[in-house]
Amino acid sequence: MDLADYMPDKAIDANAKGESTVACRWDAGGRVTGCTIISESPQGFGFGQATLRLMRDHGRVAARNPDEPLTAGEGLKIRFRWVVD
Repeated sequence: MDLADYMPDKAIDANAKGESTVACRWDAGGRVTGCTIISESPQGFGFGQATLRLMRDHGRVAARNPDEPLTAGEGLKIRFRWVVD
């Protein structure tokens, strides 16, 4: 996975950094699903949508105890910081 593939073009063009927070659920297989944007800063660069795409494509959770099965749940909050490198 190359995170640069998810960086919003508008942010790259402006050499802007930012962050977003999303709230998500997960299924019994550990796949992150149903994310919604809680916040993004600065607005207008697409950081929230980029985080949604990243979570859709690569978001996973694991059971806290590897000896127990993972059950579906909700309440996962993820803050992601985006930086043009």
